[in-house]
Amino acid sequence: MSGMRAGELTRLAAQKYWNAEDAQVVVEGWRQSGQSLKAFARSHAIQAHRIARWARQLQETAVRERPPFHPVRVVEALPQDVAGEGRIEVVLSGGLTIRLPRGFAAAELRQVLDVLEGRASC
Repeated sequence: MSGMRAGELTRLAAQKYWNAEDAQVVVEGWRQSGQSLKAFARSHAIQAHRIARWARQLQETAVRERPPFHPVRVVEALPQDVAGEGRIEVVLSGGLTIRLPRGFAAAELRQVLDVLEGRASC
């Protein structure tokens, strides 16, 4: 562990309260150390349950902030003669483009748009 990181951990160990940024430094220091939680906590005079609680909280926050996954079905490309003429393109505000062939199902398009705009889930 670098001297700067060790000094930072020593400073944080002495603090009564940590914010998320402080806790992230400690949790990353523990994970990078290769030590067990108890050994790392003991070597830095920090209570092991404090590190464990912050590790859990930071993980839960990361999961909540992760963007939702929307499954996608890949289909074969349309034949060249159908792909160009009569095609409708819908360009959403984020730059996402939806290309629709002639005879598309309007109800399915509404469902896709509801999911993309966050009004419905998959």
